[in-house]
Amino acid sequence: MIAYVLINTEIGTIQEVLESIKKIKEIKEAYALFGVYDIMTKVEAESTQDLKKIVTLKIRQVDKVRSTLTMIIME
Repeated sequence: MIAYVLINTEIGTIQEVLESIKKIKEIKEAYALFGVYDIMTKVEAESTQDLKKIVTLKIRQVDKVRSTLTMIIME
C-alpha cells in the first residue's frame, strides 16, 4: 500500500525535520514544499494498520512535527 503524508513543522525547522523524516525506512520519498504544508512524503506499508503505526509512532514523533495529513492511494 502506498500513501502520501503531508507534514506541517514548526516555523523555521523544515530542513531539520526533512532530514529526520528521510531516515525512516518506510518513507521512500520526501520533499520540502511551498504552500499550506511544509513536507510531502511517499510511504510504503504492508497494511493500513502498519501505516497507522508509521504515521503515529514514527512520523509524528519526529521533533518539531506539528501535524500530518495522510492520503491513501486507492489503486
